[in-house]
Amino acid sequence: MTRINGWLLVPTLATEVVQQFFSCWKWLWALMPLSGLAVYLLINYETTGRALAFLTIQREHWSKALDWPWKGIRGSFDQIRFGNPDEAAIRGVEESLFISLGFACTLAAWFTMRAAYATWMTLNWMLFTSVGFILCVPRYTLVMFPIYIVLARIGRHRIAAWIFTTWCLLSAGLFIALFVRGWWVS
Repeated sequence: MTRINGWLLVPTLATEVVQQFFSCWKWLWALMPLSGLAVYLLINYETTGRALAFLTIQREHWSKALDWPWKGIRGSFDQIRFGNPDEAAIRGVEESLFISLGFACTLAAWFTMRAAYATWMTLNWMLFTSVGFILCVPRYTLVMFPIYIVLARIGRHRIAAWIFTTWCLLSAGLFIALFVRGWWVS
């Protein structure tokens, strides 16, 4: 109920409903995520007096506000050129790589998977890139579960598996080193 990604379940499940259950009443189960959203908004309203107070908190404390995707993406790529070396590695290279990976896998999902999976991928990718300041894309990418299916299919090829494994090991080494130095790495 507390993750904004949960809201994306409604259109994702609606896509699945259209494909499978449109002629019977089972489609009503696709509305269940709305009950979680309603409870969360009610809690916000009771606590702060505003149902959408979390948007203000996100903007004030984490510089997260909705914006056009290309603005946040450009900011991540600009970190590579203009950021200090540590920020260029984390907020530039890794964020940009995961933005690109998410986009490529989202496109692949539209051609190789169920429409509901591709919808989930598209909406999540749009959600975490449609902010003025992109942060934590590797962590947000984890909820895009069809990526694992795409990567497993790509991983059947020995060279692709080697490249991906090398990238993961080098990234893990970098993140561990930065974390040991006192950096927050997410």
